[in-house]
Amino acid sequence: MSVIDTATNTETGTITGHPVPGQTITFTVGSTTVCTAATNASGVATCHGPCPVLVALLAGHYTATFAGSATLAPATARGNLIQHH
Repeated sequence: MSVIDTATNTETGTITGHPVPGQTITFTVGSTTVCTAATNASGVATCHGPCPVLVALLAGHYTATFAGSATLAPATARGNLIQHH
């Protein structure tokens, strides 16, 4: 059994503050890679991928990682998988 995870990350340049299109973002839950996605013209990468239920419940969050490039530093961000009301 797995859940379909939808996660979004926005990549912007730290100096310019402008969106950074065409960069690969890797989305993981725990140690499980859910998917990779390229940033669009707005710097947004969206992930739609399966994730084992137990992994999602234990982690409670996803991690979006940009490995960096020749001109951009690596970056990591975290977001919640489970909404608390």
